[in-house]
Amino acid sequence: MSLPGGAPLFLGAEAVERLLPRASLLLGPLEAALGNFSRGEGGEGGVVQPLRTVVPIQKHRGFLGVMPTYSASEDALTTKLVTFYEQPSDPTVPSHQATVLLFDPSNGTLKAVSFKGLFIRQTCL
Repeated sequence: MSLPGGAPLFLGAEAVERLLPRASLLLGPLEAALGNFSRGEGGEGGVVQPLRTVVPIQKHRGFLGVMPTYSASEDALTTKLVTFYEQPSDPTVPSHQATVLLFDPSNGTLKAVSFKGLFIRQTCL
């Protein structure tokens, strides 16, 4: 899932919506992922998901949340970054914005970036 030469693939909201036109397509994979998570790190699912780290940006009344996850059964390494600003100075900027990073778990190479978290906001927040 990377471009020739190893450059990461960048997916905006439009690309995510085009590649995954119906949220219902996520139900099966989400059910499996939640089952693996419930079995824990030592279970057959092998999901490692530490508590969220939240960095306060007091000067601007905002926060940065960092949510890394590794799933051994899927051999998937991802991190979701979410910013939340209580009252953005620009009303055209959403209060929540998210970016998802997908890494190659065998060597840590960044493989894909999903940004402009429209899809994430609609389904996860």
